Amino acid sequence: MFRFCFLFSVLIGNVLADDHKTLRVFIFAGQSNMVGSDSKVADIQRFPPFVGLEKPQKGVRFSYSIGRENKMNSEGWVDLQAVNKVVGPELSFARKVTERIEAPIAIIKVAAGGTHLGGDWNPKDPIGFKMYPLALEVVRKSLAELDRNKVPYRLEGFMWHQGENDMFNEEYQTNYGANLKKFLASWRRDLKSPGLKFYIGELCTKTIWGMDLRPRMYAISIGQRDVTYTDPLAEYVPTSHVGVEIGGGVGLHYHYGTLGQLQHGENYAEAYLESIGKKKEVERSLKKWPYKKGAKVNLFMMAGHRNMEGERAFVQDLTEDLRKDDPSIAYRYSLGGGYRVSDQWEPLGAVGYYETFGPELSFARELKKKVSGNIAIAKFTHSGSQMNDWTPEGSEAKSRNLYPRFVDFIRTSVKELKDKGHQVELAGIFYHVGENDMSMPPYRKKSPEWLKLTVEQVRQDLKRPKLKWIVSQQAPTDDKRVNEIEVMSKFESLAASDYNMVHLKALNLPEQEKKLVLDSAGVIRLGEILAEGYLKSVSRKKAFLVPEGTKVIKNLVYSEPKGSPQLLDLYLPKQVASPLPVIVWVHGGGWKNGSKENPRHAAWLAAKGFAVASINYRLTSEAQWPAQIDDCRASVRWLRRNAQKYGLDADHIGAFGSSAGGHLVALMGTRPYADEASRVQAVCDWFGPSELLTMPPNMVAKGRTEEQVAKSNGAILLGATVKDVPKLAKEASALDNVSADDAPFLIMHGSEDSGVPIDQSRKLHAALLGADVPSEFHIVKEAGHGGPLFATPEVRAKVEAFFRRTLIK
Repeated sequence: MFRFCFLFSVLIGNVLADDHKTLRVFIFAGQSNMVGSDSKVADIQRFPPFVGLEKPQKGVRFSYSIGRENKMNSEGWVDLQAVNKVVGPELSFARKVTERIEAPIAIIKVAAGGTHLGGDWNPKDPIGFKMYPLALEVVRKSLAELDRNKVPYRLEGFMWHQGENDMFNEEYQTNYGANLKKFLASWRRDLKSPGLKFYIGELCTKTIWGMDLRPRMYAISIGQRDVTYTDPLAEYVPTSHVGVEIGGGVGLHYHYGTLGQLQHGENYAEAYLESIGKKKEVERSLKKWPYKKGAKVNLFMMAGHRNMEGERAFVQDLTEDLRKDDPSIAYRYSLGGGYRVSDQWEPLGAVGYYETFGPELSFARELKKKVSGNIAIAKFTHSGSQMNDWTPEGSEAKSRNLYPRFVDFIRTSVKELKDKGHQVELAGIFYHVGENDMSMPPYRKKSPEWLKLTVEQVRQDLKRPKLKWIVSQQAPTDDKRVNEIEVMSKFESLAASDYNMVHLKALNLPEQEKKLVLDSAGVIRLGEILAEGYLKSVSRKKAFLVPEGTKVIKNLVYSEPKGSPQLLDLYLPKQVASPLPVIVWVHGGGWKNGSKENPRHAAWLAAKGFAVASINYRLTSEAQWPAQIDDCRASVRWLRRNAQKYGLDADHIGAFGSSAGGHLVALMGTRPYADEASRVQAVCDWFGPSELLTMPPNMVAKGRTEEQVAKSNGAILLGATVKDVPKLAKEASALDNVSADDAPFLIMHGSEDSGVPIDQSRKLHAALLGADVPSEFHIVKEAGHGGPLFATPEVRAKVEAFFRRTLIK
């Protein structure tokens, strides 16, 4: 019966839609973001799709009462126009609707900032500014005037945007859904219009309140959604992807601003037009599939927030070459968290929902200049999201958890190309760091951690442990308080510790009015920076592997545990005069990422008279502890067995590693030896965990749950949390294995390391000295978890001097 009534109402609505003479009356009501607070009519000129809306719209009737104490009233019907020099959503709504239907329209607006549904708008017991009886009186008077003038009309829709103030009152917040349900029923009763349709605008989570007060906003949105799910004549209208571009240098505020109001109005218009079957559908299918059957296709996945979506980049600003669709590149997308989704592969083009475009256009143009293979692009964005929405766990707003949809979008993109007979190379995920997070101190602090969680889980769920991530980050905001939280170095350190991550500083962007939100020129340049960064990362990987004056012997099998070949690359000076002391380089990556392919911190030593063996070892996706240390020691034994063949000094072998590699080389120098052939004569440990029992990610504390700890790198390495296997954790910790016969150590750690606490290195250094083991400890000032400060001449000089003292006769 419920579904029958709904279908019947839609059928009647479509029949009525053909009546071109009856005036369609819309009611707009709510609080400040319905008023248009903090917007400016003069700003409309800044946004090309909306130019002209600063002028009255003749032929569209308008009746209004706006404000609280000092109300602005039209005192009857006038032409639709901006009131008090601010922009309300009715302006863009009216233009969009009148472009699509022939019937005349009229708008009645009653709105006042700072009002509550539970109080001011309460139909039964209004308090405060008593908005419900006021609005009812304004609507009745306006309709009565139409009756007196014998104007045929029908009530067509009620646009509601409100709820911000209810979230500050516990009772109103808890009962918002119930109050909204009563509100809708009262209007239908009092206007004697049981079929009146309501369009409920979502509260925009892109505002400061959307981040700072997210649990409260989510509670309001749950109430809104509950009503629209159960009422067949109520529709939920997403708004979290609209522009919010006011509020000082940060560009965020409690209100949407001019652009947000204009886009908000179009949202209401699109929702209404779709309900009457008048939504404009643009045919964008590929007329011819661009790739030959069986051909390899390089798929580039683009993801992010406001600037990856292209919130303020308008088609009207594009040059002709970028404005045209490119049928040589297949493109699919999900924008605004699913607000606009392609239902098939399309030619690459500008498809933003407000005549906007993203960086993919200039990105593709630059790639095509240098990449000869087939290119496909898939894009998943939500301009109103924060980085915690992208994490596997998500935020308090569970309905906004993007992670499952993002991973499914990637899988589907790959599968659809494979189903067409192609070999698919997922070239990388291009993620622009969350602009919204950069403006809110608590979010800014946590953003590197959130990104790391997302990257790791995506690789795991897609079963692509080496999936490349290109992470771009633009210049800070103009807000001094926010900028005191320095996170760029933390993202840089994150990339430095992850061989398959590239961090791009998008600092050379055109001058922006708001640093947070890029305009058309900024978005175009961002696409170029992403392409340049990708191309450099590919060429750098190839060019780096053989430093000048060095030769390399690739892919030597040093061990085959359980039939799994473990390989090493041997870097040697081109001119060899005597047996070479050996340095074994052990890569980092949380024991689950990384490879021997990029020994950038060690290969340079080959030109200094050492042999450098860069090794692979079994990652945790293949084997648990102690496979990793077993492989490291197996590499030492192999080098000794093959010393004469490659001109190596079997009596002088050192170990060098960073992060997880630092952890392993520290154990190569301390853990009891089963035989002397595994012993090393020197260890250079860069910021490796030395005590797994006290590593923060392994402990339930400071907001970390049991579930999170169970997914930590340490738990995955050991096969259980450290508290469940303390003995095994100690066996896997250099601090618990120190003895007097250990190798000399050089320990280096960044002063700003947020990945491994510096105390992990301090304690190991103290324990070594306590056992009379030679140990040097150097703090690299201002360095994070790796990064460029570990590649300075000063750092390299310390490393070279240490190995010369310990390995050269």
